[in-house]
Amino acid sequence: MSTHGLEDFLHSTANRLAEDYARIRKRNDDPGTSGDEGEANWARLVLQKWLPAGYHVVTKGRILSSGRVRDGQQIPPEISPQIDVLVLSPFYPRALVEDEVKVYLADAVVAAFECKNTLKTRHLIEAAATAAVVRRLTAPRSGTPYLELFGAPIYGVLAHSHTWQGEGSDPVGNIEKALVKGMNAVAYPRELLDVVCVADLATWWAFKIGGSGRPARRWSRGRSSGTRSCPGTPPRAACKLS
Repeated sequence: MSTHGLEDFLHSTANRLAEDYARIRKRNDDPGTSGDEGEANWARLVLQKWLPAGYHVVTKGRILSSGRVRDGQQIPPEISPQIDVLVLSPFYPRALVEDEVKVYLADAVVAAFECKNTLKTRHLIEAAATAAVVRRLTAPRSGTPYLELFGAPIYGVLAHSHTWQGEGSDPVGNIEKALVKGMNAVAYPRELLDVVCVADLATWWAFKIGGSGRPARRWSRGRSSGTRSCPGTPPRAACKLS
């Protein structure tokens, strides 16, 4: 059966990620170096090649908030933990992109990703917490349901593979349990992780819809979805993993 040219390009990228993952694992003598190579793979093979021209992709950066007023008080600038890969606006000055300090203004960060060679449960729990921290660096948006439910920047996890390889393992179920645990810890829908991509398994993204805000007592179960009521600024949201 013939395939579309775009599909061939996507398969080629996925195969290259798999090849590099095998090479990294074979030479797994220094976890730090292995992690750096994994980040470089996602930055070079995926983001730099597949994003529209003009976006800046940088590794190992931190996000700096602007000073703002909260509850009548001036809040000084805050800085995020180091994040593996950042995507910056095409309008971000090149002089600041190339600065050795590697600190970038929050309003110009389009997306931020944590990169893992072999994904584990704790990685998702930690990423969910960091996503909430990063979202608090920018002022809450308002005016439309979308602006209130989705924070900036986009925040996600990119992984080459996962740790659940044994016979009888349920990697999809394990990932979803970890995502649910992370969702239960956030205060507002805008603080949620946006996307989790495991190159040799599947991709999950947050799907949010306005609702009545009545708390759900349980999750609907399925191989790739779960929903619950999320507290937050009106309108409240039902959050779904797809």
